[in-house]
Amino acid sequence: MNPFLIVGLGLLIFLANMLYSAYSIKVLREHSQKLSTYKSLKEENLKLRAEIENILNIRELERYALKQGFKPFNWEDFALILFKEPSEKGRTKKRRR
Repeated sequence: MNPFLIVGLGLLIFLANMLYSAYSIKVLREHSQKLSTYKSLKEENLKLRAEIENILNIRELERYALKQGFKPFNWEDFALILFKEPSEKGRTKKRRR
């Protein structure tokens, strides 16, 4: 075999290996960057969820309502007024008069 062919083939394989390694390192860096972004967003999401839960907590809402001047609901102060609509016959009689 020709020694130049063997050296050329070796250099071609070496070059291909170097290109693949460079590509692999690039993909690894992109992946690690996306992973760190994901972790920071996940942490921020958990903080926001905790803040929302704290804001929507019933005790916090009651405290906020009292500060704004609302008074607590008391069933003794509640009155229900029912209006009864006249029947159809009663309506027609009134219209005819």
